[in-house]
Amino acid sequence: MEKDSRPETTFDPRCGTYAGSVRHSKLHEKPCEPCRMAKNEYRRKNQKPRTNLSITREKCGTTAGYKAHEARGEFTCNPCRIAINEVVRLRNQKIKDLRALKSRQYRANNPDHVKAVEKAWREANPEKKKAKDLSRYARKKNAPIVERITPQQVLDKWGSDCHICSKPIDLKAHRQTNPLGLHLDHVVALANGGTHTLDNIKPSHVFCNLSKGAK
Repeated sequence: MEKDSRPETTFDPRCGTYAGSVRHSKLHEKPCEPCRMAKNEYRRKNQKPRTNLSITREKCGTTAGYKAHEARGEFTCNPCRIAINEVVRLRNQKIKDLRALKSRQYRANNPDHVKAVEKAWREANPEKKKAKDLSRYARKKNAPIVERITPQQVLDKWGSDCHICSKPIDLKAHRQTNPLGLHLDHVVALANGGTHTLDNIKPSHVFCNLSKGAK
């Protein structure tokens, strides 16, 4: 048998404790017998409890099986992972439904406050309001929605000229009163199967878009 090349153990007041065994390890010393026993005792007290393997297999695919895997400190099997994910999904859905219920109750009991808050939000976020209106219109037409698109994104991609008549658009004009104002036009109309994507939305004049219709 190969002889241990580590230096002989030096005496320390901590010998006979786990701290003493750690000290021996840091000094690359051969641990003394009291420290070796103290280290084994520490490991025995702090190791994770093991469960019966057959019981774990019977519980696989349930939350109890997931907890058994955790108690053993081993990787979770796929059925147990699916089971715990389903539990988390149902819990999150329950929380979401509860929040929606409370929101509906608050809106029903405080209509004036809700209207004031929504009006303030529309005035402070005109770009987001337009994007929200576009998404709502696309949902009504059952069009696929990839993302919420803002007028600035459309202008950055296609410029500020009307894609129908090729003339400049007055970006400061009011879109409900000025026919030369900005409208976001679906090139292939949603009614004809067009998509609510940045590639299918281009800037146009209010008049040009309304004249075009679903063509």
